[in-house]
Amino acid sequence: MKKTLFTAITAALIFSASAVVGGPKPDEGELAITSSGSTASGTTAVGPNSTSYSSTIEMAGRNPNISIEEEIENITYSENKVSFSSRIQAPTPCHVLEHKIEKVEEDSYRINVQTVKDQLDNQSVCAEQTLMIKYEGSFEAETPYTLEIRHNNQTVDTIKASDIAGPNPKDTREKTLVSRVMDWIGNLF
Repeated sequence: MKKTLFTAITAALIFSASAVVGGPKPDEGELAITSSGSTASGTTAVGPNSTSYSSTIEMAGRNPNISIEEEIENITYSENKVSFSSRIQAPTPCHVLEHKIEKVEEDSYRINVQTVKDQLDNQSVCAEQTLMIKYEGSFEAETPYTLEIRHNNQTVDTIKASDIAGPNPKDTREKTLVSRVMDWIGNLF
């Protein structure tokens, strides 16, 4: 009896959450939590001496678990390109990502990822719910270079890229079972 009741409650919670988040458009005057989908942005610039650099940031999901740290993960190198993933805290589900890249010094760059209210979302009401936005990013320039990654103007990590391709040694650690389950649940929404 207890097992059946627990299963029914769990199914009802999952069904009700999927019916509200990302569900149908609300009628006039109704409130709803919405997900505005994925955004992608890219920047390409040419510096002095015809040196060019480019970056991309793309949203990969949202997670209501705000206890997850804003650390840079899954760093990989291939030739002149570094790819990575991370999470950034957003004040509402109506926020999306923007990023700006700047050349700080000769071989040093800075990416600033920011959360901004989605201007394409015409809804005047947005639930105040802090959540984490997962994103995937990449940066490409002539190696060697140093890339500082910031979230809302706060430095999160600095990556040093050289001519060596492959995974970053600090990212060879395996995620715990709890981290993998939390990632899976977060990607459902």
